[in-house]
Amino acid sequence: MEVKEIIAQHEEKMDKTIEALKRELSSIRTGRASTSLLDRITVDYYGTPTPVKQVANVAAPEPRMITIAPWEPKMLGEIENGCRGAGGAGLSALSGPRSAALEEVFMPSGILIIDKPAGWTSMDVCAKVRGIFHEKRVGHGGTLDPMATGVLPVFVGQATRGVEFAENGQKEYVAGLRLGQVTDTQDVTGTTLETRPVTADRAALESLLPRFLGEQDQIPPMYSAVKVGGQKLYDLARKGQVVERKPRRITIYELELLAQESATDYLLRCRCSKGTYIRTLCHDIGRQLGCGGTLYALRRTMAVGFRLEQAVTLEAVQAQGTALLLPTDSLFAEYPALPLTSGLLEKRVRCGNPIPLPGTPDGIYRVYSRDRQFLCLSRAAGGTLTSIKNFFGA
Repeated sequence: MEVKEIIAQHEEKMDKTIEALKRELSSIRTGRASTSLLDRITVDYYGTPTPVKQVANVAAPEPRMITIAPWEPKMLGEIENGCRGAGGAGLSALSGPRSAALEEVFMPSGILIIDKPAGWTSMDVCAKVRGIFHEKRVGHGGTLDPMATGVLPVFVGQATRGVEFAENGQKEYVAGLRLGQVTDTQDVTGTTLETRPVTADRAALESLLPRFLGEQDQIPPMYSAVKVGGQKLYDLARKGQVVERKPRRITIYELELLAQESATDYLLRCRCSKGTYIRTLCHDIGRQLGCGGTLYALRRTMAVGFRLEQAVTLEAVQAQGTALLLPTDSLFAEYPALPLTSGLLEKRVRCGNPIPLPGTPDGIYRVYSRDRQFLCLSRAAGGTLTSIKNFFGA
């Protein structure tokens, strides 16, 4: 054997010895909590001994405290048993039939349907929710301008995996259209560029609205978050710049006149696709009528199936907390439920593998474990079920 091979072998052995020594030293009790104390603790996860750190988020927020936040509620008991049996690990025994500490650190997850107040940005709402729940993972399902109010789905914790589906869903609005006024932002928060006499009446407006139905191109306003050349349009607009914007494909499914508020003000109801700017719609309607138009009020009444009747205030969230969270699968209520009937199928799904389900009609399904935990959104095709998006784990 050559000298180089002998040196390489001994270096490998020495590296392993050093790693083993590090593990031993990290488990020594020093009066300060360390997550390494849990390295040797395993739990029964679907019949397989699994390290605690692979089934929960583990942290040491204080010198004498370790928090364990299971990814699945049913793992609480297994983790408690594992910790109770770890007397030599330097952990104090857990008392009681169910540890309140473990319950309290369980990560909040679900959907809040917020009635966004005027003057708040959508990100302001998310920041407020982060503070209430002490959870970094918070996102919303479709931006509302600061002047707008109404339905804003806010996703918390693990549920943030569903944001992409909410952003792409249909929305419904009640909009205030003011004829005879044109502004730079296409709503009343901007600077008035023109005022014109209004000759169009209610009948003329009603006869025009059907022309805006269906799939069409819409040019986004300069005061918008759309990016051109890597810069947001509203940043360019505030510098006095006007740039060419590419039309975006949108669909308006329903558009009706609800009421006439004054000689110039009307309320419209609009159900539309992702990316539709209601203020641009008002601007375009006014232009078609020859008098100009702008948006003076906007309230979202529906977003991806969640309606205004379900919405709660931020004050209510502050007072009631997680009690107001809707389950993540409520986002997919339109799809049929598909419960798995065996542990083997469930294990394959959790490992990200397609599973054979002969006789299952083609389509999209909400897939559940045997204990009714929502696992994933999946597509069945040709007797095989394939995951679209998983909602288990961290």
